Amino acid sequence: MAEVVKIWRTGGRKMINQDSAEWTDQEKLIAVSVLNKIVFCQLKRVLLPSVVYEAHLAGKKNVTTELLLIKDGKLFLVKRPSRKENPNEPYPDLWHSTGVTHLSTELESEALKRLSESEGVIFQGVRSLAYAEIHDPPRAKYLAHIMIADLIKYSNPRGRLFSREEIPWHDMIGSHRNVLVPQVVDFLK
Repeated sequence: MAEVVKIWRTGGRKMINQDSAEWTDQEKLIAVSVLNKIVFCQLKRVLLPSVVYEAHLAGKKNVTTELLLIKDGKLFLVKRPSRKENPNEPYPDLWHSTGVTHLSTELESEALKRLSESEGVIFQGVRSLAYAEIHDPPRAKYLAHIMIADLIKYSNPRGRLFSREEIPWHDMIGSHRNVLVPQVVDFLK
C-alpha cells in the first residue's frame, strides 16, 4: 500500500512524483480533484478512508476539540482499535479522551455534536479549560481546544470510566497522558 500511496502508476507512467517539488499539469489536476473530493466528503459528513484521512492530517496543522468527560468523579476514556481492526490506526490499543478533528467548515458546536455521535456519548455543561499546541507522531501538529463536561450516558463499547488511581497512564496516547488528562486530575476521586 505504501508504494501505491507513494507513486501512483497508470500504464507504467508515474501520475504523481512525491520526490519532486515541481508540479506537472497532470499532478495539479489530480491534486485539485482529490482535494475537492475531501471537501465534498466533509460537507456531506462522510468519513474518509483511514489511509486518506491520515495522509490528509499529515499535510497541515489541524484544529481539534478535546472533551474530557467526568461522571461521578471518574474520567471517561476510550480505547483505540487494534492494527488488526484498522491497519492504518496510528495509536493501536491506546487509551484516549474523546475528541474530534474539525472538518474544514465546521463550527465548534458542530464538532461537539459530531463528537457525541461518533464517540457514543451524551454530555452537558461543556466548559473551556485551555488551548494547547500538540504534536503526537505519527500524526501532524494540531491546536487542541481542551474542554470538560459532565458525562450523562455512554454507549461506546470501547469506553470506560476510571478513578484517579485507575487511569492507564502507560497505555495512553502521549498528548493525552502529558497534556489533556492532567488538566482534569483535580476533578477526579
